[in-house]
Amino acid sequence: MTPRQLAIGGFTAVAVFFGAIVFEAPLLQALAKPIPVLILALWAFRQPGRDAAWIAAGLGFSALGDLLLAQPIDAFVFGLLAFLIAHLLYLSAFVLRTRAPALGWAVPVTAFGIGVFVTLKPYLGELHDAVLAYVVVICGMMWRALAQWGREEVAPRVALWSALGAVSFALSDVLVARNRFIEESLTTQIVLMLLYWSAQWMLAASVSAANRPALQPDRQ
Repeated sequence: MTPRQLAIGGFTAVAVFFGAIVFEAPLLQALAKPIPVLILALWAFRQPGRDAAWIAAGLGFSALGDLLLAQPIDAFVFGLLAFLIAHLLYLSAFVLRTRAPALGWAVPVTAFGIGVFVTLKPYLGELHDAVLAYVVVICGMMWRALAQWGREEVAPRVALWSALGAVSFALSDVLVARNRFIEESLTTQIVLMLLYWSAQWMLAASVSAANRPALQPDRQ
């Protein structure tokens, strides 16, 4: 399939998913939800570079998580595990790009993680440990994404897409948790899915940016 065909398939699946929400068709939601990310995984898998396979695998596990969390399946713990593995794969791709400590980014990311977990803790019950592990892993992924910023070995556009994708993913997960544990809202569901799909697209775009040759100045 060409990139254009893949894009058309992805946008069609997004439209079907939101249509299924409006018309309250949970089975159709479950079928449509993983498709956009699966398409991104297929595209990323075709790209060259050491990090492409890790990003593609992360997208693949994310698509599995989409399916497991969708109604009427709703296997929350297994879906959480699939996304946890996805974040570890993304983290591995980011470490391939740079191993710079970037401890300055660890401070705000840690504060974000603590704030989110403290807010959710009264609502978690027996899922306390599972959610804590997930928060730790996604914060680690976000830290390594931000660690690429300003590094000579990482192209600025790669760092930009990685950082925007990781932060958008974390924000979408905050909304998932709000919908699941605190207060369910259709508006929140729509916003979190838009954030989530944007995040996955940006993480995939970081692979494309890594493999795009830098523009060379014209020589007289």
